[in-house]
Amino acid sequence: MPSGRITPDHPTVRINPFEIRSSSLPDEQKEALLAFWSEQQLAEEAERQERELAYQTEQARFVLSQPGWCEIRADWLDQARNRRDRNEWCLDSAARSYVYDDDGRGYSLLSLPEDVPTIHQFYRDLYGTEVSAFLPEPCPILVNHRDRKHPYQVYDDYETFTEAVQKETSFIYLGRFWEPTRRDGLRFSTSKKNVMTHISGVCVDIDRVEDDKGQHFQARWVMESLFEFLWENEGLTPNYLMLSGTGIQLWYVFGQSIPLLSKSSPRRSKYDSFIKLLYAHFDERLPKNRFKVDKACAAYNHAFRAPGSPSKNGYPARLFVREGASRPMIDPIALSDQIGAELKPYDVGDWDSDGFAAMTGRKGGGKSPASEKQLAYIRKLHARGCIDDETFGRAAEMTIADADAAIKAGESSFVNGLHWRETQGGYAETTNGHRVKLRPRSRKLYENTLERVLAETKPGSRYMSMFVLAGLAYNCNVSKSSLEHDLRKLMDSDWGRKPSPSDGHPITMRDIRSAMKGYNPIGCLRSREIIEGLVGWSFGPSAKRNGRLRFGCGGNVRLGA
Repeated sequence: MPSGRITPDHPTVRINPFEIRSSSLPDEQKEALLAFWSEQQLAEEAERQERELAYQTEQARFVLSQPGWCEIRADWLDQARNRRDRNEWCLDSAARSYVYDDDGRGYSLLSLPEDVPTIHQFYRDLYGTEVSAFLPEPCPILVNHRDRKHPYQVYDDYETFTEAVQKETSFIYLGRFWEPTRRDGLRFSTSKKNVMTHISGVCVDIDRVEDDKGQHFQARWVMESLFEFLWENEGLTPNYLMLSGTGIQLWYVFGQSIPLLSKSSPRRSKYDSFIKLLYAHFDERLPKNRFKVDKACAAYNHAFRAPGSPSKNGYPARLFVREGASRPMIDPIALSDQIGAELKPYDVGDWDSDGFAAMTGRKGGGKSPASEKQLAYIRKLHARGCIDDETFGRAAEMTIADADAAIKAGESSFVNGLHWRETQGGYAETTNGHRVKLRPRSRKLYENTLERVLAETKPGSRYMSMFVLAGLAYNCNVSKSSLEHDLRKLMDSDWGRKPSPSDGHPITMRDIRSAMKGYNPIGCLRSREIIEGLVGWSFGPSAKRNGRLRFGCGGNVRLGA
């Protein structure tokens, strides 16, 4: 295949007698296939499916009766937004193109409702920038299709992915994976822990309890018991809840992809312990006669049924979100504290050696020189563009602690993979044909610029300042979902609501969509002088540190690559 991907076998066909009856097959073929079931079996199966569907419907009715909870799905609006954002370059055409909702109301592609959540919101929150409709090439999403001989499938296209998971039993993961490439260019997918690069949330899987006769408590009472527990333990309330069939899944989506660093990193074992403790917390406190917490699912690389995917009873899983489009993101540190786990601030985001030392009081390694193994690894990371020339030049003088910090920072850059994957090896090609090597910058540079834009940029420079933020976000390895979230906050602030002196309008979603286009390799090549001219203020005089010049804003000397 041109993409170099391995395509799994076709799905195994499951024959459902009720689908046969409603199909367009000739009557003689229907009769031949239905002969495999007796009339009694058909009647019993029809009764069972109707009973199970009624159970899920009652569960859903209770969730929707709770304040702030609403259902989201892949529907006309999800598809319309995807179509609009793929054709954003042609605004005139988008304004003249109309789509219709389920009730027949028409909308132009530029006037779609922005405050109504769709299934895209869930995947954007879970996987970050790479499935954002603003990005032309989504990041690969690993799916486990249970009805295949070779179940693993990697999807590069968001629309193809959502269509596929709705057609057959499909399971998704809590984060992203690295795909090893063979010499022949073919890539094989796996869900092993050592190739999972990011974690984006956790999920607690709760099954229904039945006796030996298949009897169980009423759906409403079970859901009441669950929500009473969540009301009493507010810090454990998820931002997404899914009815996977007869079971319940509590999704705690972080809204950011947290790098897991190397396979021997303590961070991996801490997240594993955190998830196991979360499952144990629910298992110990929920009534055993109503809930069975599936502790076998307590691993960060475990797969869970995809929203909208058919359940084992044939009807699709249903997904709900708390507070709709304004849903809160789950703070993994706060959730960890709630259950007595050990996640710390230095376990979230890229590696911060200073933060680790400040929080733990441990530097490690003292003044002992870096080992040969560490230096060899630093050379490897430098060759891949994950460690800058300045750091690499100091490698021979590093202590064990310094080398460890440099390695973890380099690993963070590698597993983020944004520049390396999207620019064919860490290069940007300019309009005049030059190839410029990209060098990721400190996230502090982006955060400082965002803060100063809000405080110091005047209304007349707002639009270009958002383009600047998009380019810095790309260069500082800030996820595109985080960037979009920050731009929305700017739009909703007093700064964003002020009328522009040029057109008299405040910041709108259209302005944000335009600014997001600056999230690309070219967008991060702007020099300091260009950025200062666009935002309307100066970063200030450079400060000396160890004989080297630095920006007072906390970034590196060069803003561009």
